[in-house]
Amino acid sequence: MDDNDKNNYRTIIMRFRVNPEERQVIKYNAGKQQVGPFVRDLALGKKSKRRAPPVNKELVREISKVGNNLNQIARHINTSKKSGLDVSAIELLSEIREIRSSLDEIWEEHHR
Repeated sequence: MDDNDKNNYRTIIMRFRVNPEERQVIKYNAGKQQVGPFVRDLALGKKSKRRAPPVNKELVREISKVGNNLNQIARHINTSKKSGLDVSAIELLSEIREIRSSLDEIWEEHHR
């Protein structure tokens, strides 16, 4: 071993405490990589090989539906303004409340 190899050899052990939820998140984010090298690389500012979180296709579909509803409301407002019709603020507020309620339901359904 030359001097360069001796300096790169890791001989110091570092320990730290986490709660059960933190441990679960760290292990999940490490993926197939061992936790020690994963945490060390992050602490040293190296790019990690973190895996992307899984996509909940049903949730994406539900949120897309809500987005479509918002687009329809915006289109209705713009069309009404251009044609000189008065758009009722109460009607719009009611629609927005329905959308908010839908989002709350979707959130509750997918975060149990």
